[in-house]
Amino acid sequence: MRGPSPSPIEKVKDHYRWQLWYFTENVSKTVPKLVALQQAFPWPSDIIQVLDVDPVSLG
Repeated sequence: MRGPSPSPIEKVKDHYRWQLWYFTENVSKTVPKLVALQQAFPWPSDIIQVLDVDPVSLG
């Protein structure tokens, strides 16, 4: 795991962006666990979480 750290494009439309990187050998087993954690620990409504398994851009 690496982060949290500011995203390469740190601010978009007055919203700050952060990234957290997970490194795993088995994505198909890890993603359902991450989704379950997202649902088990709800965030405030003004925080948007995006889980991108294979990002095309790091921006």
